[in-house]
Amino acid sequence: MSDLPVVGVVRETAAGEERVALDPEVTAKLVASGFDVLVEPGAGRASWFRDQDYASSGAQLVARGALLERAQVVLCHQPVPSGELHRGQALVGMLQPLVDPAAASAYAEAGVDTVSLDGLPRTLSAAQRGGDQTLDGPRLRRHRQPTVHRPEDRQVLQRRQVGAGRPQRRGLGAGGLTTDRLTSTRHDVRAAGRSSG
Repeated sequence: MSDLPVVGVVRETAAGEERVALDPEVTAKLVASGFDVLVEPGAGRASWFRDQDYASSGAQLVARGALLERAQVVLCHQPVPSGELHRGQALVGMLQPLVDPAAASAYAEAGVDTVSLDGLPRTLSAAQRGGDQTLDGPRLRRHRQPTVHRPEDRQVLQRRQVGAGRPQRRGLGAGGLTTDRLTSTRHDVRAAGRSSG
């Protein structure tokens, strides 16, 4: 037994939920790092992972009640009812506290720490659009039109397509196009307008 928290993976009970919070490959990495991982039997069935896959990765298969009693960190996709958890546990999943503030309050009253992953921003929007991507070292290079975040960026991108000899993309900042690109793009649009007219 290590000093690291015991991690528990529950079987999802929401109708139509086919995801599992942890797959056997990541489970094996956690076990190799010294974590004890408990998995409820059938947790990965809807995602095509067998209980044997979890057992082979080093996880212990335990019934839900025992899992929720022993786990210090519970992983899920859909919220686990606060009545099943105990003080001092951490619940990590898609908890939607803005959609269900009563559940968030119930976790707080029960002394359960929560980490709601649905509030995290998506970082691979090109992957969700189905765009081609290549990894270039630590940077992700996209081969499709970048996502436009602000209306004024959309106008600049439309203008940019008019100008010939436009500058190469230097990357997108958190809020969209960087200031130096906006300036050089406006210059190219004006130059293109003068040469065509």
